[in-house]
Amino acid sequence: MKSSKFMVLDLSSPDLHENALLEISKVCKVAPISRKTKVW
Repeated sequence: MKSSKFMVLDLSSPDLHENALLEISKVCKVAPISRKTKVW
């Protein structure tokens, strides 16, 4: 697996951008954001 430094550098390259996002998503398991709508 690449280091985070190289993944960030890959984000700036159009050819490597999609793969870098995929690799980052494998590492970062972020809980989905719940969007609550307020009713006025």
